[in-house]
Formats: sequence, C-alpha cells, structure tokens
Amino acid sequence: MRGYCDKKCDSCGKCRNSTIIKALTGDKIDFYVEYLIKHQLRVAELCLKTADFLGLSRERTSLLIQCALFHDVGKFFIPEGLLMKKGPLTEEEYEDVKKHVELGVSYLEQKHFNEELVKIIKHHHERFDGAGYPDGLSGDIIPYLSRILAVCDSFDAMIYGRHYKKPINKETAIKEILSKSGSQFDPEIVDAFISQFMKREVV
Repeated sequence: MRGYCDKKCDSCGKCRNSTIIKALTGDKIDFYVEYLIKHQLRVAELCLKTADFLGLSRERTSLLIQCALFHDVGKFFIPEGLLMKKGPLTEEEYEDVKKHVELGVSYLEQKHFNEELVKIIKHHHERFDGAGYPDGLSGDIIPYLSRILAVCDSFDAMIYGRHYKKPINKETAIKEILSKSGSQFDPEIVDAFISQFMKREVV
C-alpha cells in the first residue's frame, strides 16, 4: 500500500493527500509515483519560483503550492489502463481523461477542502482564449492562480513527457510556451515564467 502523500514536502506537510490510498504493485507503483506524485511536486516547485518572481504574497503563494500538489488528484479515479496506455489517445479516450478535473473537484468538495483551492484546480485547464475546459472561461475570468498553474503544469508535462508522448528539451518547451502566449496562456504569466526560468538557467 502506498499513500498519495509521503509527508516529505517542505511546502505544505499538512495536506490530506494521505486519505487517498491505492493498492499498487510492481510497475503500477512506479507509474503512479512518476506520472502523478513526482509531477505534482515538480509543478509545485515551478509555481513557487514563478510566484516569487511575480511578487505574490506568502498566503497566495502557499495556496498556489497547495493547488499544485492536488491539481491532478482526479487522475487517481481514472482507469489505470487508460492512464497507462502507450500510444496516442483516441478522441473518446482523451475526453475520458479530461474527466479527471470534475472527478478531482468532486473528491475535494467531499473532503471539504477550501472553496478557492477547489475553484483554482477546477480551472487549471482553461485557455486564455476560451477554448479550454471544463467551462470555457477566458482571459481574466480565469482565476489568476489557475493561469499560473496552467503554465507550470504544461511546461513540466512537456519536458518530462507522457506515456503517450515523448519529452522535449527545455529550450523547445520554452518556445512552445511562448508560442501559445495569448492563446492558451496568459501573456503576463508566460513572461514571468520565462523570465524566472532564464534567470535561473543563466545563474
């Protein structure tokens, strides 16, 4: 048995991820650790650095990090065979994977998580141009922290890849993020993310 939270995170340490327990063996353990747990931890780190560059308050930064640590919790309720499928997803399969948002929101609401946290997580797949999901929100209507989470989440997915998609290098990922500024992502967040990234890379 493996708990979703190992309580080793410096950012929070008090989250209730430990209420999600999966009976996993062999390759499944490695998959969930790499695909979900490590991904969320890396996204939390990217969010922390971006929030610091943007000058967010300690309270807002803390909330953003908590959101990052839970943003894909709904994927624990997606069939393992679908998440672990190798090769491109069909349109129907992709629609099923997208349901992780509503499944995650439902779980967090049942556990009485902070309403704002749930709202931020719900909208981290919205697009700045309104073509995202689940509600097709656009521009400033999308919660600000959701817009930060969207960039950090996408960047990590690009450089680490997915079981159905090969990773790309950081430079290519940065170009990809920049190319989607104003369409998928908030230009202000993109500028901040790239600036803090370039600053760290130079150092």
